[in-house]
Amino acid sequence: ISRVKEGWLVDTGSERFEARTLVLATGAEATAGLIRGLNSGLADALSGLPHSGVQVLHCSYDRSQGSPLNAFGALWADHGPVRGVMDLSVIMGLDGGTQYLAVYGEPDATEQEILDEVSRVLNLTGRINIDHHLLWNNAIPQYIVGHKEIVDAIDAFEDQHPGLHLIGTYRGGVSIADRVLQGAGTA
Repeated sequence: ISRVKEGWLVDTGSERFEARTLVLATGAEATAGLIRGLNSGLADALSGLPHSGVQVLHCSYDRSQGSPLNAFGALWADHGPVRGVMDLSVIMGLDGGTQYLAVYGEPDATEQEILDEVSRVLNLTGRINIDHHLLWNNAIPQYIVGHKEIVDAIDAFEDQHPGLHLIGTYRGGVSIADRVLQGAGTA
């Protein structure tokens, strides 16, 4: 990424793009790599942000077991292997004999530990199928002591580089709603 007279130049190595405005909607580590030539100190701060891991199990079960979630999802704070569950059937507007869930678990928990806790918390008695399994070791940036200084440095960086915007989970919250608000505010 480099500054040009009318805005920004992105050189991918195989292609070049110019734009008046450039929005980097990337994770902290990727953003650090992209801005390193413009501000190595901020790049170091972004690449040094700690992240926690998460595994996501996309699951399904027979709806005749009941449909325990009457909401978008649920988070729980005990120290078990599960962080929360999202009701994909509601989100996708699915109606039928199968209930679909996204289950968010600790990165080092076994699939069986996660399914056992989901069954216990949601009071499910039948089989839960794992349809898809993902593991992200660096999924959620941690807003630790000193994070406000990094956000302030990002604000100053944007002021010094008009037309360049940094957005992502490392700034302004980690939820989907935070992403929508940040994207709309940037637009």
